[in-house]
Amino acid sequence: MNYFLTYTVYVLILSVLMGISTWKLYKKMGYNPLFAFVPFYNYYIIQKETGHPKWWVAMAYLPIVGPIMMTVFHLFLMKHFGKSTFSQRLLTVILPFIYMAFINYSKDPEIETEDELYLTEDEKSEKKKESFAGSITFAVVFATIVHVFMTQPFGIPTGSMERTLLVGDFLFVNKWSYGFRMPMRPVAIPFLQGTIMDTGEKGNPKDDPKSYVEAVKLPYARIFQFSKPEKNDIVVFNYPQDSVHKAIDRKDPYVKRCVAVAGDIIEIKAGRLFVNGKPETILGDQQKQHKFIATTGSQLDIPALYRQYGFLPVQEIQTETGYLYDFQGLTDQTAKEIKELPQVIEIKEHIWPKDSAALSYKVNAA
Repeated sequence: MNYFLTYTVYVLILSVLMGISTWKLYKKMGYNPLFAFVPFYNYYIIQKETGHPKWWVAMAYLPIVGPIMMTVFHLFLMKHFGKSTFSQRLLTVILPFIYMAFINYSKDPEIETEDELYLTEDEKSEKKKESFAGSITFAVVFATIVHVFMTQPFGIPTGSMERTLLVGDFLFVNKWSYGFRMPMRPVAIPFLQGTIMDTGEKGNPKDDPKSYVEAVKLPYARIFQFSKPEKNDIVVFNYPQDSVHKAIDRKDPYVKRCVAVAGDIIEIKAGRLFVNGKPETILGDQQKQHKFIATTGSQLDIPALYRQYGFLPVQEIQTETGYLYDFQGLTDQTAKEIKELPQVIEIKEHIWPKDSAALSYKVNAA
């Protein structure tokens, strides 16, 4: 309920801004100026007056897609009043309500009439370019709708799901399997998860430019949740410990197998997973992966190991007598093969001491 209430507030704010900055233009088009303040109907009038499909208005207030569509409608309106130069379009895009207000309150804005019979060759060429740009825009819009509301592609970056999903595998995730989670940051660049670019290893990830507007936010909400995750389901979720992004839907995506559900008791004993007191179920030809520490007399050829085994998470530490290698996820067979390398003195599975953990969680009372 909070989600839709917050969403409605945002819609009303945008509608007020639209009305304040365009009411005089609506009056010029022969409509009651108050219509400029009415959500959806104000954009419907623009589509009607400019000869564009009216059903596009249905996308005006969708999260992520809405800002794109609103920009398109604003461009239509400004062109209708003769504001179609590059600089005028740019101002409409980056300062929509300010620039439209400037035109709205300027002396006598006039509607520009267009007659196909009297268009010059340059004007016809410009019209073709606009048609092409419009086609590209709506291709992006519909691809964004599919990406945000239906299914999203993911690539597998790590080997933690090997023998089921391999590094480099490409999969599509059905966003409706466990109910649709509504977008929490509705103003964002399409197709980007959390950041626009990585500033590099030396930079702080928190300083990377974000692909969404943090200030415009909606609460968590999930709709049409007719089923819930079950044991052994492969699920894609947002990593809770991601400290860079506050919004749940912008945290890094992980893919794992669900080993327990609500009400189950999970334990780690000597590095082994137990669910409700029983060892975890191993499906098919799957193999367990564990953390191993290798002691070597000289440096390992990590690129060669990477080529042989695919993704190989490893940390290298130089010591007085050689090197230590921290392998985060090896099967027993892979560990055995690495042990046979001539540089390796010893390789042992690393198990955290009792009452210690690699991760800790603070639980707050409700």
